[in-house]
Amino acid sequence: MLANVVHREPGATFEVLTENARVVVVGTEFSVTYSKTLGTTVRGTSGTVRVERLDGTVAGFVRAGEHLDVTPALVQADDR
Repeated sequence: MLANVVHREPGATFEVLTENARVVVVGTEFSVTYSKTLGTTVRGTSGTVRVERLDGTVAGFVRAGEHLDVTPALVQADDR
């Protein structure tokens, strides 16, 4: 997915959600790719986006020319 978000009114947001991440526009153009095995990759084209894990923790910020990978959480079987 490639997003090009125009200027928003104060307080307005734009977010992209995948199964393991939330990408919040700070004012930018960016792309988001997702796969169950590799997770979410965010690539910045211009401006900045904030990338969060779905638990709300910040994974990082992506600026033009940068990328950030949010890997899927490992789920371990209960050995009881």
